[in-house]
Amino acid sequence: MKNVTRTGLACVLLIAGAGVPASGQDSAPAEPATAAPTQAELPSAASLFDRHIEAIGGQDAIHAVTSRKMTGRLKVFVEGKEGPVQTAVIRMIAEAPSKLIQEMVVPGQSSTKIYFDGKAGWAVNIETGEATPIEGEQLDQFATTARFYNEADYTESFKSIKTIEKRDLPTGTVYVVQVDYFSGRQAFFLFSEDNGFLVGVLGTRELNPGQRVEFRRFYEEYTDVEGVKYPTRVRESFANLTYEISFTKIEPGAPFPEITRPEGIPDADLSRIYKPTGG
Repeated sequence: MKNVTRTGLACVLLIAGAGVPASGQDSAPAEPATAAPTQAELPSAASLFDRHIEAIGGQDAIHAVTSRKMTGRLKVFVEGKEGPVQTAVIRMIAEAPSKLIQEMVVPGQSSTKIYFDGKAGWAVNIETGEATPIEGEQLDQFATTARFYNEADYTESFKSIKTIEKRDLPTGTVYVVQVDYFSGRQAFFLFSEDNGFLVGVLGTRELNPGQRVEFRRFYEEYTDVEGVKYPTRVRESFANLTYEISFTKIEPGAPFPEITRPEGIPDADLSRIYKPTGG
């Protein structure tokens, strides 16, 4: 199960965001559209983000929260097999503007903590204490996830946003918004026509060096916690795997622990990831 564990960690980095969901990938949506209204008939991307922000509580309620702890359970399913083939406990704690610690504990296997202190990211093997820097695409994705108000501050988080289509899914009609990050990556967010929530992401990502896979991710069961709604169930499928995270505890305002960066972990170059100063 070592491959599942490694992939599960990558899954955590992408789908278990620090609050409002965050993600990134770099290809077009994986399925053809079922409806094709003209561009003029589609709502603007800004209006869809604004509607989502209001649906989950509004800017004032979102920005009133400056830290958050989330605890949940990960289940890994393999096509053709009944029941989960792997389970893990997931713990995350985040603090504005961009600090994040994520831990995944897999019974019977080594556990890992991932840190981002606003200037660099690194992974620590809990058993050995060995720390390794996060680099490349993984750093890009994790640094983006660490932005505490990512979608709420969408004008600062993304280089451009554009509504590209309206699509009918089994769960309802959605609007697809193409998001371009400052790093050059693209994301495709699915906003519910019915209630405005951000309900999913479609795209591709690097699973292993030289191997990219299509994935589908869905955010479900938005639940109000002290005035802000969070998706408490996240499902992601790619290849023959499905990952399901159920968050059982969300604690706004939880104290954030002091982070001590290990020796040998330098500041990362975030200039291509975050909005350029004065940009």
